This record gives sequence, C-alpha cells and structure tokens, in this order.
Amino acid sequence: VFDTSRCGPGRHAPPRPAGALSLPGRARGVAVSANGELVACVLPRSDRVVLATTEPLRVLSVLPAGRRPVDAAFLSGGSGPGLLLVTVRGRRRTDGSVRAFDARTGECVALFEGLRKPSRIAVRGNRAFVAEEGADRILVIRAAAKGPPVLLDRLSAGRRPVDVAAAPDGSGRLFVVNGRRGTLTVLDLATREILAVLPAKGARAVAALGER
Repeated sequence: VFDTSRCGPGRHAPPRPAGALSLPGRARGVAVSANGELVACVLPRSDRVVLATTEPLRVLSVLPAGRRPVDAAFLSGGSGPGLLLVTVRGRRRTDGSVRAFDARTGECVALFEGLRKPSRIAVRGNRAFVAEEGADRILVIRAAAKGPPVLLDRLSAGRRPVDVAAAPDGSGRLFVVNGRRGTLTVLDLATREILAVLPAKGARAVAALGER
C-alpha cells in the first residue's frame, strides 16, 4: 500500500510505502471501495477473496468465492462500501457466475448463475458492467436502494469481450476490448448501439479517463 497524499500537480514527491498486508495465497487483482475504507484481493488458486480494511490495514475476512474467481469490484448504492462483486469462471463453460457480497458482513446476498466465462468488471455510479467473454455480451447489474442488486440488462459487445471500462464524464459510453478480434468496441448505453469498432490488436485491458 502506497501513500499518494503528497503526489499531484506541482508536487514532485514519489508515493511512499504506507504498509503491507500478507495474503493467504497468490493474488490476481485488487479493488478499493469508493469511500476508501475497504480493499479486496482475488485469490484464484484458492478460490477465495480477501476483504481488508485500509485504516488500519488488516484482513477483515476471507470469503469463499467459488471455483476460479477472476475479478472483484465494489458497487455502492449509498454512503457505505455497499457490495463486493466477484466474477467466477467455474469448472465448465456455463458454470460462471457473479457473486455479490455485503461488504461489511461478508454475506453473499445475490448470485447470478449460468454465465459463460465472466471476466472483468467496471463500475460507474450504482451500476456494474461485467464482460461475459463466452457469451459475447456485457451484463449490467444495478445496486438497489433496498435489497439485493438486480440484473438490469445484457448488451451485445462483439466477439469475446475480455475487459470493459465506463466513461466517467457522463457521456454514457462503454469501452470493450474484444480479445478474439483484437478490437475496441464503443457502446452507447442510452441507445444500446455500437458507435464504433476500432483496431486494438493484442489489447487485453482498457481504462477510461476524464472528469467525473
């Protein structure tokens, strides 16, 4: 963990190590809650997810995630850390799932099953976008004001979507990397239409920058 409080425009100090956390296995990905209180790490070899607090830096719980977890992201519908979403590949082609845990208690509050190779997750506001690689689509999951999250939509996203990013500038655009085609697909969330398909040979990840 690095302290970046002294980094920024006009500041030349490099980030400083602020602490380290020993994990019970090899980690693949990391996610931080919107309020900065929690951090999650995926442990694909042990089929678990570690949930930890940032102040102080300590393990809160180790959650059973299901067979072959891939990615994790926090989805907030209010002021707290909200939900922790985890994509799980499963043993067979149609064994994939997205699991939603209460970020404070670690309780699994929702399970979206029967998916084909769910992969990376992007979050914007109270919605999460999940790349379902084996089904050539993006799942849209929305946090509810009360109760568990809901599967809001399924968007066609070109062949083999492996990663996804949502524009933070309010334009309503979604960017999807297509691993098989080597392309970047741009979607309009309002119309559900594909706006553009750009060459991106070899790309495996995407990020969208802009003013919130």
